[in-house]
Amino acid sequence: LNKINKSGGQIKGKGFAIAGIVISIAWTTLYIAVMLPALDKINLRGAYIEQKAQLRTIEIALEIFCDKYGEYPSSSAYDHMKQNYCGAQKLSEALFGQDLKGFHPDSEFRRDGKDKSGKSLYVPATLEERSSLPFETGNISVFQLQNVFKDIGDFDARSFVICDVYLKKRHSGKKTGLPVLYYKAECSNTTMDNSEPMEKRIYNAKDNLSLIRVARTKKGEIHPLENADGEFFYNKTYKIIDSRITVVTRPYKPNSFILISAGRDGLYGTADDITNVNNR
Repeated sequence: LNKINKSGGQIKGKGFAIAGIVISIAWTTLYIAVMLPALDKINLRGAYIEQKAQLRTIEIALEIFCDKYGEYPSSSAYDHMKQNYCGAQKLSEALFGQDLKGFHPDSEFRRDGKDKSGKSLYVPATLEERSSLPFETGNISVFQLQNVFKDIGDFDARSFVICDVYLKKRHSGKKTGLPVLYYKAECSNTTMDNSEPMEKRIYNAKDNLSLIRVARTKKGEIHPLENADGEFFYNKTYKIIDSRITVVTRPYKPNSFILISAGRDGLYGTADDITNVNNR
């Protein structure tokens, strides 16, 4: 168009030039409208696959733990001293120890890291007594709670949790995901019936409840998993109840554990959550 305007009428084709500009804008708009959502879906799918792989890695590590110590680590909401020390924190300790230098076999999964006699287990002097790490910490995201949440309530700010792959810049300046929740099956219990108190069910929906409340967004959105009767845990979102069994109410994984990532939306108990429950 610039050359045509400067040619004094010697160069023709102004209409074609304008048409070319219009068509190129139209194609660019179409590309943005069609391709960007497609790329977003590709990225979303990639993150989903990465998160499923992370859960599978944790599963393998927990199986190794169970084979070595005879049972999976506890996931109860508190330790023996009735201090906040939930399933997600106990999962991190079982795999990495409280200082990321290995799990101590005498651990009582106490928040203060001591054994029955009150001896501190996670100190430099005990390094030779500890289990080797199941995998490098660089291959899986482990962060202190103070790096993930600004207000950690009654939790120990220095306590570590394994975080999912959905990274977001936090108040600490670090990019982290949200904690992977861990629920251990209590095999001494035999049902998941709603008529029973949660403490009597195979899975206790309260094992990570205090941490889920800490994870509320700035907007104050309540995670559906905070539901008091555990409806979103047992039925609505995760559908961990095996509907094929009608004599008693039983979960799909009655003898092991459940892992949960909040997924892309950062809310526990919504449709995009990712778990290790194969209920389809």
